[in-house]
Amino acid sequence: MNREIHVRICGGLGVRFPGATRQDSLRHGEHETVTFTFLGYAFRPRQVMGKNGKIFTSFTPAISPEALTAKGQMVRGWRLHMRTGTSLDELAKAINPVVAGSPGAGSLLHDVA
Repeated sequence: MNREIHVRICGGLGVRFPGATRQDSLRHGEHETVTFTFLGYAFRPRQVMGKNGKIFTSFTPAISPEALTAKGQMVRGWRLHMRTGTSLDELAKAINPVVAGSPGAGSLLHDVA
C-alpha cells in the first residue's frame, strides 16, 4: 500500500520526497511572513528551545491577537477594581474557572437572567 501511495504522489518509485526546508532563522533575503489563525490560536514562526537546549525556529501556536483583545475586554468587564468588598477567596473562585478555560465560565461574575 505504501508503494502505491508513493507512486501516486511522486509519479514513480525512483522519485524521492524533497528534503526538509531550511529553518526561518537560516533564510536570507526578503520572505513574506507566514501566519494564520485557527480556533483562536495564531500560528507563526517563533524561537523555541529544543530538548538539547539549543534555540531554533519552530512554527508554534499562541493566542491570536483577536482572542487576546477579547479576553482583555472580558476581564475589564468584570470591573475588579469596583469589587473592594469582595474577599480574595471569592474572587479566586470566580476567576479560576475562566483562567483554566472551563466552558461557560464567562458568566461567573455576572447574574445571568
